[in-house]
Amino acid sequence: MSRGLQYQPSLDGLRAIAVGAVVLFHTWPALFPGGWAGVDLFFVLSGYLITQILVRELEATGAISLKRFYIRRALRLMPALAVLILAFLAFSAVAENDLRRAGLDALIAATYLTNWARAFGWGASAIGHTWSLAIEEQFYLVWPLLLIFLMRLSRPRLIVSLLLLAAIGWRLTLYAGGASVPRIYNGFDTHADPLLIGCLLALAPRALAGRLAALALLLLAALVLLMDFKSAFAQTFGFALVGATGAWLIAAASADGWLKSALSWAPLVFLGKISYGIYLWHFPIIDIGRGHVPEALLFVLPLLGLACAVGSYYVVERPFLRLKDRWAAKGSRPAPAPRPAGEPAPQLPGAASR
Repeated sequence: MSRGLQYQPSLDGLRAIAVGAVVLFHTWPALFPGGWAGVDLFFVLSGYLITQILVRELEATGAISLKRFYIRRALRLMPALAVLILAFLAFSAVAENDLRRAGLDALIAATYLTNWARAFGWGASAIGHTWSLAIEEQFYLVWPLLLIFLMRLSRPRLIVSLLLLAAIGWRLTLYAGGASVPRIYNGFDTHADPLLIGCLLALAPRALAGRLAALALLLLAALVLLMDFKSAFAQTFGFALVGATGAWLIAAASADGWLKSALSWAPLVFLGKISYGIYLWHFPIIDIGRGHVPEALLFVLPLLGLACAVGSYYVVERPFLRLKDRWAAKGSRPAPAPRPAGEPAPQLPGAASR
């Protein structure tokens, strides 16, 4: 998170829950058909945190440095992805002797187009899971520009709410017209609602707090265990339901209470910190290794992915994270000291309308 935002370990704990659901889905899809919901939980977190960072910079400086934003995103995401792609190419050349096809898949992943490749049947591979990274990258390209415009309006939350309804309505239109499951699931235009829900949560009044956290967790567990992404409900309202549940959990995890304490448990927080590496490495290892490992030993594959993620975090990601901090937004200042009782809060430009 930007240094201008107070670090919340509980959100890293929530990342661990999200990536755990995805790993379960890819390892035992019959047992956890709704584990894909973990990806949508990541989308909500991204929309929430990125919007908070951008709004903080905009209110503190009156502008958003797009150059700084994109450099920071690149330093955070691209190095670890580049290592994965190089490993995939090396494996394909040695084990499968199909470097031409692997090269095309690698180019699609490196240019963040995997979601559209899957949506329109251009193929998928052991790095086909990078579809979600592509959606996030497309969000990063569009959202800062749109947010700059929205924050000049008097009711940005209303506009984001309308965009959210438009995304759901467009998906329903495509579904009614017979669009395929891959098209609806992988399209940025048809899977944008969890991101927009996260953005809306970040723009909501700060007094918003999560209630009935246990119910939110039970709902997420039910979704993970029951909602197949190919089902009619998932393809129509399911993404929005997961997004709303994710926003509920973020609000609850950010408010003082038992859920915040539970998600701040050190092992969960560590898994959340390395969740990007877990996501990158678990799928190709499971996809390639499934045919070579007995069913009873499938659990070894995600453990191997975990080991690769730890290596990725310490060897690749942390050095670039330190470099990323040098590009912190101008508005990324430590939280101000508490004001004396009765002293009014300073007003940032435009803050009253937001």
